[in-house]
Amino acid sequence: FLVLSSDALSDINLKKLVKFHKNSGSLITMALMRVEDVSQFGVVVLDENNRVISFQEKPSKDDAKSDLVNVGIYVIEPEVLSIIPEGRPYDFGKELFPLILKEGGKISGYELDSYWSDVGNMSSYFEANHDAITGKVKIKIGGKEERPSLHIGKGCRIDPSVRFEGVVLIGDRVTIHSGSVIKDSIIGDLANISSDVSISDSIVWPDSVIFKEASIVKSIIGSWSIIGQKCQISANCVISNRVKIRDGVILDKGREVKPKEIL
Repeated sequence: FLVLSSDALSDINLKKLVKFHKNSGSLITMALMRVEDVSQFGVVVLDENNRVISFQEKPSKDDAKSDLVNVGIYVIEPEVLSIIPEGRPYDFGKELFPLILKEGGKISGYELDSYWSDVGNMSSYFEANHDAITGKVKIKIGGKEERPSLHIGKGCRIDPSVRFEGVVLIGDRVTIHSGSVIKDSIIGDLANISSDVSISDSIVWPDSVIFKEASIVKSIIGSWSIIGQKCQISANCVISNRVKIRDGVILDKGREVKPKEIL
């Protein structure tokens, strides 16, 4: 059976992974990726036959024995379940994998030749979204491609004066009023954007309302949120779901607003 961690974006070919696993005769095969900075990942050391011989948990770059990291995608033989005790949490990385190695069980490593991104922070979340809409990861992008790097969904109402720049994805049934500028951004389904709004390098989740002359720069706007008239949202802000920001409010860089807050 397959186990896939949900906090990453990948277009891995699972059939190739399973085939590799069956040919290896291993109890577990783990997908691996080469990265420059291993300090945020579990490092895996292989022998010349792709057999796992040891692990390192988030080592410094100087101490790392490998640049291959565990991406959280596994093929596992059912007999492994008998090793896992019932009635308590049991950690793969800290308990199961080291135990199998200690008892001589075979774990193999499969190096990915496809896209993988750990979506563990705001920077990587932006990067993964950008990679998706620019085609770096093989993923189906909704909407009609009006021009290269501009996708517009079904049932949208967009004033002819609206200007799109860079890479833009507009969801279904979005309304954008006159004079607004959308640059290098993603706008979710049913969002309503008033006139003369400026949105750049940002991700607006579905069902949000942004009133006239608001400005949003490199930030995330959660679903069902209301951004008031002439609001200014500076870089690296995260606006959670169901937030209301009153007219004229200016948010400094890096501000995080909790769900249902009113500012």
